[in-house]
Amino acid sequence: MKFKFKQDGYKEKECDVEIFKNDNGLVVKFFNKELEPDENKICDYVYVDAGYGYLSLKRKGEDGILSGFLNKDFFSNESIILQVRDFVELLDPDMEDAYVPYNFERIQKFDSLTWTGESIDHLKEEELKYHLLKVGGLLNTD
Repeated sequence: MKFKFKQDGYKEKECDVEIFKNDNGLVVKFFNKELEPDENKICDYVYVDAGYGYLSLKRKGEDGILSGFLNKDFFSNESIILQVRDFVELLDPDMEDAYVPYNFERIQKFDSLTWTGESIDHLKEEELKYHLLKVGGLLNTD
């Protein structure tokens, strides 16, 4: 399935969508399928892109709540955010007449730590060293 954004004055965008459902609602992943490894390329080390965001639509009685995070690089304006909100709400026909307040966090990645199965203790040690150097003023972050 695809999510397509098209509005006058804005760049047209499209991304892949995966929907995960259970009895209480659904979670939608927005991503670029071309960045995922092919089935025959899965080995010891595989980098899997986190995608453009995830939204969760939960039923709460007759109403619901919609929350999640959206990557600012892809979801770059209010129009696309409102369009994705409507897109997700329409995925659950039971929510058609429901009151669904929403809260999205639009994030911008400026730093990351990728963990692929190596010892988490090793990663914690590296983060601790970085933090100590930064706090001690020995690391120039400018």
